[in-house]
Amino acid sequence: MTNPITDEARLQNATQRAIRSIENICQNIGPRLAGSAGELAAEEALRDALGGAIHASYTEAFPIVPGGALPAYMKRAALLILPACVAYGFGWAAVSAAMSVFLLFGLVLPALFFSPVADVTFRKKDSHNVTCVRKPSGEVRRRIILCGHADANPHIPLFYYGYKYLHTGLLGALLVPLNALAALALLGFSVAALRRGIVFGPAPRFGTALGNFTIALICMLPLFWGAFTYGSKRRVVPGATDNLSGCVIAQAVPLLLEETGVTLEHTEVVALFTGAEECGVRGARAWCKAHAAECKEIETLFVAIDTIHDMRFAVNLSGDMMGAQKYDPRAVSLIGRAAQRAGCPMPEKICTQGAIDAHAAAQTGIPAGGWIAADLANAPWYHTRDDSPANLNAAAIATSISIAMETVLLFDAEGLGAGA
Repeated sequence: MTNPITDEARLQNATQRAIRSIENICQNIGPRLAGSAGELAAEEALRDALGGAIHASYTEAFPIVPGGALPAYMKRAALLILPACVAYGFGWAAVSAAMSVFLLFGLVLPALFFSPVADVTFRKKDSHNVTCVRKPSGEVRRRIILCGHADANPHIPLFYYGYKYLHTGLLGALLVPLNALAALALLGFSVAALRRGIVFGPAPRFGTALGNFTIALICMLPLFWGAFTYGSKRRVVPGATDNLSGCVIAQAVPLLLEETGVTLEHTEVVALFTGAEECGVRGARAWCKAHAAECKEIETLFVAIDTIHDMRFAVNLSGDMMGAQKYDPRAVSLIGRAAQRAGCPMPEKICTQGAIDAHAAAQTGIPAGGWIAADLANAPWYHTRDDSPANLNAAAIATSISIAMETVLLFDAEGLGAGA
């Protein structure tokens, strides 16, 4: 089958349409914090723009922690660790040990590994997923899901000022693991104090290891304050690149198929706009849980497209969470071949900074892969108010549309078996 976007003029038109869609959402819909009316309105706008390119659509709600799990967890972690430090300083080791345990397993570790275990301590709010389906002309034998998340992250001052004055976002990126290490150290020294009989006093003496750790805790107070101010619900980033770029790329495929009169014979094409990805891929997790059975009835491929900014840094992800979650090697191989056909080979790499929506699909047992295209270690717009439509890279969006289309056509022609 001839790729319907090989015509350069058509690809450029699709790219400009995608950019206009992002501009419209950022300018006319406004903030899209997870669980907000803006998040749902953006998903509905993306769906409505598909028009006759899809044959069915549906919206599904699911509960989340308002404002995003990570900022909410970090604020509570900061509120807990400060009095825990005070308790330790006064020699109340039993109190600081108990608070450290709750801090580690109830807040910090869930923030690191996207576990919803601590959600029970928060008031819930609904977020939404919007699924748009383009049916084949014949029996559905395969399904490919192109996914982008429509929610946006709270503005993170540590990222913004870190890039502005230190030219790096490293401090913001390390804040969560550093707090985890601080909580672990506090637990360790609290247990050591308990073993020495310091339960509810006296305070550890300076000059000893326990006393010196008290001084270290005082020095770490700015770190804990950084956790408390990690994200602001009052200021939400525009989220043009992260991740309306992925949404409009997923949207472009059914639009181009419709424009060129191409209907696949046995492959269903789904454009999925998820909510609450910035809360720990909650939207994709809810969608995959609800649709796991049907996705396992026929050959299904889940493709997450996230943060498309500069193809020089594009990577075909083979896993995430620093390798803790692996993606299906057949999916990774197929996406790699599609990128080569689109003229933009992407190296395979593990996502070391969190995860994308493919994480939830892989965790559920649905073959999944995806790509990002950004140098997040040197991106002053990442999770800051500078992620506006002015930050978009038209060439990167155009190339990723081409890769997405090639992925669909390869999957339609060969399925996953040939991608192994």
